[in-house]
Order: sequence, then C-alpha cells, then structure tokens
Amino acid sequence: MLLKEFFLSPAIFDKEYCTNDKSIHLIHLFRNIQNNGFLLSLNNQEWHNNVSRLIYELKNSYLMQTFKNLADRKKIEYCKESGIKPQNEKDWLNIAKGIDSEEKIDFIFATNSSLVDGIECHILDELLGELGNRCSKPADIKCLKNSENLEKIFQNVLRYARKVQIIDPFFYIDEKKSLDSLLIMAESVGKNVVSNIAVKPRIIVNCYYKKDKFFDGITTKWENILKEIMANKGVMIEIIVWNSRDFSDRHERYLLTDKIGIKSGAGFDILDNQDSNFSTISSEDSDKLRKIFDPNYPQKDSGLTKKYTIKIR
Repeated sequence: MLLKEFFLSPAIFDKEYCTNDKSIHLIHLFRNIQNNGFLLSLNNQEWHNNVSRLIYELKNSYLMQTFKNLADRKKIEYCKESGIKPQNEKDWLNIAKGIDSEEKIDFIFATNSSLVDGIECHILDELLGELGNRCSKPADIKCLKNSENLEKIFQNVLRYARKVQIIDPFFYIDEKKSLDSLLIMAESVGKNVVSNIAVKPRIIVNCYYKKDKFFDGITTKWENILKEIMANKGVMIEIIVWNSRDFSDRHERYLLTDKIGIKSGAGFDILDNQDSNFSTISSEDSDKLRKIFDPNYPQKDSGLTKKYTIKIR
C-alpha cells in the first residue's frame, strides 16, 4: 500500500543497545517515516512516553530532533490499550503481535529478530541492505480506479486522518463517479484514530468553477447531498469552488490529510475502466498545497479566488 506502518521496540533505544551506528540508522528511518508512513505508539501513550525518556537519556540531539519532528508532523499514532502491562521487550512484541494479527504492521523492529514466534521482526542493521530500500522507497502504485481499489487506497491513507482535502478540478458530487468515491472516503476517514476528544472528521472538496456546470439549483442539490452524508456517516463536509483561470497546476489531483499527501494523475473519482498512478508527495509539497487551498487565507499569488462555499453546520 501507499503508506507503511512501523513499530519499534523501546529496547532499541536503550543506551546499552543503541550505539552511534544504530542511532544513525534510526535517524534515517525516522526521516523516511515522515514522508511515507506512521510510527505506532502501543498502549496509547505508554510507548511514546517510554521512548521519549530513553532517547533523552541517550543525549543524542539529532535523534531527539528527528523523533520530535515525527510527533510535530503527527506521524506517531496511538493504538488502543492492550490489557498487557509491558515489563520487557517480549511483552511489547506480544502487544504488536496482537495488532499485527488484526491489521498488518508493515515493519516491526526489535533487538533480536527471533524473540517472539508468529511475527516477522527486523533488526536495525538490516537497514543497510534490501530492507533499507523497502523502507525508504516512495510509494507508487498503478491500478484501475474501481471502487475496490479506491477503497483500499482510502482505508490506507485516511484511517488516521482528522481532516481531508480533495483537490480535484472536476470532483462534482452530483455525479455518481464522484459521489460514490466521497462516500467511501467518509466511511474510511479517522477509523483508527484513538482520542479522548470526540471530534467529527472533516472533508473539504476543492473543485473548479465551470460555467455550464453551475446551473440553477446546483448548490441546493449539493447541500442536500451533504446533509444526507453527514447524517449517515457523521462526517462534516465542505465544498469550495475556485475560479481557477490563472491557476497553473491543473494536471495532478491531490488528496491531503492533516498528516500526509498523495497525488493521482487521473483523479479520485470512480471509473472502472480507467487506471491511474497513485503516489505519496513530500511533506513540503503537502504544506505548500495546504497554504494555496487554505479556505480562510488562500495564498494570494496562487491564481485562485473563491467563488462559492457550500457548508452544512
């Protein structure tokens, strides 16, 4: 899939194990995770608290900063309490095994690859070989844009999202191909979020003004569709229509969350006989697009001006 999930045993960060070479492996791994995946904190915040303390004890400022960058980028995701109070590395790996049996964790790292039966564990030194390429290679898949494939992509990309932005010029929700896609997104967004605060996920559709499309009554029709989705899925959805005559980047379509960004050359609507390349984009490119399509403060030199906003409160 496009985004990878990683779990690292806290024992990796123990000062007796984490040599300078291993710290370098971790720094490179954290940088790859920032663009291509998520780091899992098991037992809610317990893993995060343990690892933060161990990294602090290492007194390695570069490792500390890259770990902080992951947290700042919301790339550390909390998993539900397991019922196990971990006392050692085996306990942590058994918690990971339970999660892995339900929802595959792509990469699990430990101090020893054979501590627990039934899961595949890697050691940091393997990052020097083929495993390092697998962890660092930007995700890129090509597939038909049918509902089955898009559902897999949306479940992978949106499961930890609180906010989603669709940037797709002709994503008009009164058309079945776009509406069906939006319904899958609404079903997928935020499904793995662990939080003590109940916040409805939010989806913002950014489409472009097309004169022959905006006939009398179209905005009322969209409002009715949004009301039904919000009632059935519990997701807040907003549509922003942009006047885009001067906007230069018309070719790629983007799906941004509060954590990650992906692009598709052929859009995110459902067309069974059309294929597209889907790939992740860098954190920097995601940030740039968020600024350009900021619904409150759009970038003035982007060539975009807001024409309509449709929002149900």
